[in-house]
Amino acid sequence: MIGKLTGIVDSLKEDSIILDVNGVGYLVFIAASLLPKLSAKEEISLFIETQVREDSITLFGFTKDEDKKLFNLLKTVQGVGPKLALAIMALNSNDILNAIMLQDAKKLQTVSGVGSKVAARITSELKDKVAKIFESNTYTKQFDHNSADNALLSIIKEAVSALKALGYSDKEAEVAVNSVIANKNEGNSKDVTNINLEEIIKQALNYFSAKIQ
Repeated sequence: MIGKLTGIVDSLKEDSIILDVNGVGYLVFIAASLLPKLSAKEEISLFIETQVREDSITLFGFTKDEDKKLFNLLKTVQGVGPKLALAIMALNSNDILNAIMLQDAKKLQTVSGVGSKVAARITSELKDKVAKIFESNTYTKQFDHNSADNALLSIIKEAVSALKALGYSDKEAEVAVNSVIANKNEGNSKDVTNINLEEIIKQALNYFSAKIQ
């Protein structure tokens, strides 16, 4: 199994490159966002994920091992195959992780091929896995130290804790709070300028009341 390749970029295509490693050309599929950063005759090292099927062997390349881990994590979600996972990886990795942590499904829907159901599955199924796998990762550190993200996470945690104290489950509280924040900012879930903790809790309670009616 190939884990890493270092060689010279022989040629670039729409979604892949030919990497010349000591005279052997490897066809490696890469994220669209990486292509503009490469040029022919450039030496690069790529972390490789190898997909083996009965009739083919496909290589996917990433400049960081963390990107490879995130790619494999995306593939665990139903409806997300290698090609779609690679398409999602065209987004900034921080943005993908933030979208999952903040349950911002709309961000993922900006990727062609990612519908509302798939985006919802990605954010709901991978939240805990992302937090665990990338706990000591540079991405997570950047996420934690971003003031806007940190402020929003703090509000979410406090609101969820308050609702749990009122008898709601973790899942119920998270769904209600995220729904309120998404509605307030119309998809811009990182804008904390118009988010007030007391108001979020009040609107979350209204959310529960509306669900009962």
